[in-house]
Amino acid sequence: MKISQVGINLIKQYEGCRLTAYQDIVNVWTIGYGHTKGVYRGQTITQKQADDWLSAEIVNHMRIAERLITVSLNQNQYDALASFHYNLGANILSNSTLLYYINSKQWQSAANEMKAYNKAGGQVVQGLVNRRNAETKLFLEQSASVNSNSKYYTSNPKRVKLLKGTYLRKVDAVNGVDWDKQSNVIKPLFKKGEEFTITGIKKSSGGTPRLITQSGYLLTANKEYVKQITGSTAVYYTIKQGDTVSVIADKYNVSINQIKTLNNLDNNFRIYAGNKLRVK
Repeated sequence: MKISQVGINLIKQYEGCRLTAYQDIVNVWTIGYGHTKGVYRGQTITQKQADDWLSAEIVNHMRIAERLITVSLNQNQYDALASFHYNLGANILSNSTLLYYINSKQWQSAANEMKAYNKAGGQVVQGLVNRRNAETKLFLEQSASVNSNSKYYTSNPKRVKLLKGTYLRKVDAVNGVDWDKQSNVIKPLFKKGEEFTITGIKKSSGGTPRLITQSGYLLTANKEYVKQITGSTAVYYTIKQGDTVSVIADKYNVSINQIKTLNNLDNNFRIYAGNKLRVK
């Protein structure tokens, strides 16, 4: 398994990217996305170097984690642990209570244990509290592709709105339970104008296209509607020095909460120059 863009974005959000060396909260020289190996005062790098180091270090970190984890993870769990592992170091899982909970599939206990790693220099750090909350929220979200025998087609996440005349049914992606039939509900469970985020498409054994939502549910839809959705394109903006979420939202005529949701920002709407921000 490889980290998805969701996991990469999570790491980028909380690490931030600086192209000039600085000392972190415990006075370790750091550069790029939290890179510390061989960093020295006055060092500078390019954005490409920062991105390349990030990619290589994620692979190295997860190679170590994969040797220790003996159970299958869904994509959300993998992404959350990649961020956790990247932040805390290569040996953080070794002989840990967290590893025991993961390997015994005690997911809630594992998430609770992850939240305990919120200190630096012996003090609770709010930034680490926020990061652990984001990681554990992702960790506990069901992945839409779990226990599925159907082919899964990934796509860039798309924020879409239910169109007039389109009938969508909500299906449990993990257990395959059609909530419409189970509750004998005939009317659609989603209303015209309702918005949701689509993270992929899969086909049922009968070939019916289903939209995979960010919350881990499948929505049955006609092929024409799927075509309309997959034809849409996400819009990204490269953050510049001095930008704020409010300014960017005004520029693209969207709400700050939409940008927050699309990019999993914290309540402080913290962004960093050089990073890409999805705006639509």
